Amino acid sequence: MAPPYSSKPPTSTTPISGLLGDNIVCDGLSGIKVSITGNNNASSGALALPSSTTGTQNSAFGVEALKVNTSGNSNVAVGFQALKENLAGFNNTAVGTLALVNSSSTNLNTAIGHHSLFNLTTNSNNIAVGAFAGKFITGGSTANSSSSTSIYLGAETKASASGESNQIVIGYNAVGNGSNSATIGASTITKSVIYGNMTTPTTSTVMAALATDLSLVSTNFTLIPWKTTSGFATYQRTNIGSNWSDISSIYTAPITGIYMINCAVFSDTIESVNVLVNGTNANVPPVGNRTLGIAKFPNASGVDDGFQGTIIMNLTSNDQVRLYAYAGSAGRLFANDIHTWLQIRLLG
Repeated sequence: MAPPYSSKPPTSTTPISGLLGDNIVCDGLSGIKVSITGNNNASSGALALPSSTTGTQNSAFGVEALKVNTSGNSNVAVGFQALKENLAGFNNTAVGTLALVNSSSTNLNTAIGHHSLFNLTTNSNNIAVGAFAGKFITGGSTANSSSSTSIYLGAETKASASGESNQIVIGYNAVGNGSNSATIGASTITKSVIYGNMTTPTTSTVMAALATDLSLVSTNFTLIPWKTTSGFATYQRTNIGSNWSDISSIYTAPITGIYMINCAVFSDTIESVNVLVNGTNANVPPVGNRTLGIAKFPNASGVDDGFQGTIIMNLTSNDQVRLYAYAGSAGRLFANDIHTWLQIRLLG
């Protein structure tokens, strides 16, 4: 019985097919090299996997698929020049003409579609599905050459910029919004419909009150000691996320996001409540450092009065927030279950 492969070493013009050790070559010109130590490889197509020496468990189907691979392992390339420039990368899957064609040493990428992840040369763990998915960045002409842990689902999906990570982009021609972001739909989308309940992984809600009346010093800023574990009204106290400290009277933002700070006060002399971000008790009266006033209602000394105010502000993860009362004259901030309370909530 004739051997299942050519008895002569292949040349650049010698088609070979059959078994080479534990490797399979089908209908290829200079497919897998005869002198290799790698095994469990398979190739089909002219110059498919012709350079492999130590690579194992690779599959190349298509002209010049995995053409320059020498030591990369566990790659799958299907289509003309799919993973052509892969030299040592491992665990990549490329299906489609020129999919992952320029990737030389990246790992754990999946590209399905014509020209998907075409320009990727560095970083790993990306998924792209659709023609030209992940090929370009904003504008559609500059290469997305460096991307990691990102997902591009849809034809012509694009990164915001090259070099970003953990970016999810979904929808035809959608453009991402940078690292650690998720974008659904292009700017042309006019309606989004989501069924079912939506749950945010991080929640933070503070409802606090005063345990006792707070003495206010004339023309001075006094730190308000809101309490979430003790206070005048039980229904006004909660600390979801444990981001408020009753000891220091400080709120620490759990994540970067948009926050609502809402408070009401009842007093005989209070004029304003001031929010100090990332300052200390020595930084009052508040100067700079994103210090905002909630409201200001000058009252005649000795006349009980109150007000409520709300601000919406951006906070960065681990920002610390304190609230101070300013009084025009000596007086008190009353511990009143209806009129004196604090609420801080992460909006998103």
